[in-house]
Amino acid sequence: MQKSKPFTVVPESTVLLKKMNKVEYLILKSALQFPESLYNIPNDYKISNAEVAYSANNLFKNREILAEIVDEGEEYLDYSTAIQAIYPEQDIPNSKYTENSNQELLSPALKVRKPVVLTPSQIEANLSGELGALYYLTPKGASRWESLTNPDWNRYVSIFYTFTKSEEGSVEVICLNQEFIEKYLNIECYVAPVVRVKGTEIWDVLEPWSATYWKTLPKGYRLRVQSVHNNWSMSSDAPTEWIEANDEANELYNELTKWYTEPKFD
Repeated sequence: MQKSKPFTVVPESTVLLKKMNKVEYLILKSALQFPESLYNIPNDYKISNAEVAYSANNLFKNREILAEIVDEGEEYLDYSTAIQAIYPEQDIPNSKYTENSNQELLSPALKVRKPVVLTPSQIEANLSGELGALYYLTPKGASRWESLTNPDWNRYVSIFYTFTKSEEGSVEVICLNQEFIEKYLNIECYVAPVVRVKGTEIWDVLEPWSATYWKTLPKGYRLRVQSVHNNWSMSSDAPTEWIEANDEANELYNELTKWYTEPKFD
């Protein structure tokens, strides 16, 4: 009699990874912090519209992402208004700028409709720029992303810059780990587009803290500080010790902000 092979329990994250292709993962990743447009995905990751359309359709069918169709209108829509109907319990900062992009989150004069599942034809229209739509992670999609990447929320940091027409502005840094903020302040002159005005620091604690539009943490240490534009830049003929300090600061920043593990795909 032929012996049966021993049964092997496969971790849930492994099962999920086998069912998810790389493009699906990139679509989820792109909307981690803010709603995103499928229009940007092909250029951001150098993949075809057809690949994005196929994968986005899978995610919509599984209700791991939903979308909001936006139309030209008379009212200005800020980010917090855009997701109010999606996650009404969240308190998202009303800033147009983020640490990653420094770009406006939404253009002026936009109105939001109810959340929808985009059809294949709507996905194609969004990719071509003919349809204005922003997609976002549902609780199911967010949970799937977390299962794949094992995020360490102690290392997650939210940085918002507010700029004026002059070189003055303000910075808001929030993190579950206050030590991170203190380490960040030691290297900000190398890695940030602004530098803080010493003596203007205001510390407080948010309990709870809406870290993203889909994730709430027990608390977050917040630093708010006035800032000025950082005009410093590294030239090729700078002293060796300056170059080394700059490299070390950027290496430390990359290590500090590495808060989740990128999954590997075949």
